[in-house]
Amino acid sequence: MRYHVMYSSNKEGNRSVYIASSYRNEKGQARKNIYRKCGNEKMLLAADPLAIQKIKAEVEALNREAAATDLNQRMVLNKNIKDQLLKEAKDGLSLKGEKPALRGLGLVVLSRLWNELKLPYKLTYLKNGTNVQFDFSEVVRQLCLTRILSPWSKAKTKRLVPVTYLGARPQNLSDYYNCLDLLSDNKEAIIKYLNKKLLEQNPQRDTRVCLYDITTYAFESIRADSLREFGYSKDKKFNEVQVVMALAADKDGLPVSYKLYKGNQGESPTMIPFVEELKKTYGVEKLVVVADRGLNNTANIHCLVELGHDYVFSSKIRSASEEVKAAALCPEGRISYTVVDDDGVVEENWYKEVTLETKVNYRYPEFAKEHDDPAEIERLEKILKPYETRAKNKRKKGTLKRRYIVTFSKKRFDKDRHDRQKFIDKAIGLVTRPSTFTAEMKKGGKGLVRVEIDKESLSLDEEKIVEQEKFDGMHVIETSLEDPVEEILSIYRELWHIESNFRLLKSQLEARPVYVRTEQHIRGHFLCCYIALVISRLLEYKLKSNQTPISIEKIVESLNGLRTTRIKLERLPAVYATTGISDDVKNICKAVSMPVLEDYETAATLRRKLGLSGDLNSYFSIE
Repeated sequence: MRYHVMYSSNKEGNRSVYIASSYRNEKGQARKNIYRKCGNEKMLLAADPLAIQKIKAEVEALNREAAATDLNQRMVLNKNIKDQLLKEAKDGLSLKGEKPALRGLGLVVLSRLWNELKLPYKLTYLKNGTNVQFDFSEVVRQLCLTRILSPWSKAKTKRLVPVTYLGARPQNLSDYYNCLDLLSDNKEAIIKYLNKKLLEQNPQRDTRVCLYDITTYAFESIRADSLREFGYSKDKKFNEVQVVMALAADKDGLPVSYKLYKGNQGESPTMIPFVEELKKTYGVEKLVVVADRGLNNTANIHCLVELGHDYVFSSKIRSASEEVKAAALCPEGRISYTVVDDDGVVEENWYKEVTLETKVNYRYPEFAKEHDDPAEIERLEKILKPYETRAKNKRKKGTLKRRYIVTFSKKRFDKDRHDRQKFIDKAIGLVTRPSTFTAEMKKGGKGLVRVEIDKESLSLDEEKIVEQEKFDGMHVIETSLEDPVEEILSIYRELWHIESNFRLLKSQLEARPVYVRTEQHIRGHFLCCYIALVISRLLEYKLKSNQTPISIEKIVESLNGLRTTRIKLERLPAVYATTGISDDVKNICKAVSMPVLEDYETAATLRRKLGLSGDLNSYFSIE
């Protein structure tokens, strides 16, 4: 039933005002009724100039009430409608012989963030002036957002997204691949734009602390080319070509930038050019670079200091200098502190500071950039002023004040003992079965086996085991900061964010294995993955800021459980039934400023809440 204002005029031209209702009878025929006669229009306006506006407001209130009542009445028409709706929504089964019309709403929810970042505007701008004919913004949206919800291949995305998610229109498969070229060409512009929008979202964002790390991504291929190459694989995929990715994030884990390198690129040479580019691009005077032990070497440390940056690096105590080891074993100067874990267990830990003035004399690294830029490398080297030896090796001399913080935790102590026992057990197996001992073995207990003459003379290296046990539970952090130890440790603990980002890229977002082949497509693929990472972390950040933290895994599970189906009852308009409206979904909707859906929605209310345009029925049609 709908209400509206109706007028009628007599021969003298005087108009009367009515509130009328329109409805359909049991036979589906349209009918009208006079709900209330309001009176003569002139007399009403003479008594109250706002009389007509008040009548219209009353009509709107009546329509809202009628809509709710009408929907409830439709549900009452069939006693088993709820069971049928749930069956349809959960299983995708047909009602009354109709084809299933089940659609996930996760794409629409994530599109709130997509639009909030104004990515459609930016992508449309990048498309202008090119020969791209397809809807570039829409294709990229589908690739990036479905990477979060359902990380399918390009072919599978083309086939399944329009029939799986509400708000997705069918696209050509060639468009999914062609968009990667344009993305690759505009990578730096897109990353810079994302950071600008993230800063607008969070004006307090602190990009001074730069979490930095390296990982590798394998391909289902053994064919090397200009980007894909064999190298040290962090995923133990040594028989496949790969690319190397460097990733930087702020202290909250929100990505800042990334670079791709050839698969045989070492970790160390990537850091300095990356950091300097961040400084130049984002206008940060001094960065605090936080990294794990793989990037901790004299060259990187000395270069960072000379360029005016600070650092917080981790290091293995067993690979530290003899001075640091001796200081760590000496009880004098240790400062104890208490730690209470989540289970309420109290642990007594300690830390100790060690400061050394050391001379440095090292071979200058061959700096690596994502794209060859001899001029930029020359500029960087000019700042750092290396010199060449007769052998044409670039070298650097100087002195460096090094501040070490040696920490001890009972939890790390227990882990070190447990891990070593596993290696000891493997070493005993090698000693008892010498034929299994090979030079190629890097791990698995080989380091605890002593070789006297040949493989037949293997024995357990008891001295090495005793030496290692001295340092159980200890860890070393090196820094140029002069802040209190507690603040240094707090900064270092944030490094888990970057490791978490890599895990998310490789697991939830399935950035690997990579099936595209050309360099442009590869770079475009990883940019899609990066954008998906940014949106995932941004949503996590918003939920945390609202005091309703939800992991990305739970976010994806909740959004994929949020689905709607179109139900057409006899002689009545369609009803949209929605399932999976959990507390997590409600919190997600609040975080993206989206109205929470009801169990049953009309086409008008669903379209309005989801921010969709056009006929909803078109999204449910199956070709």
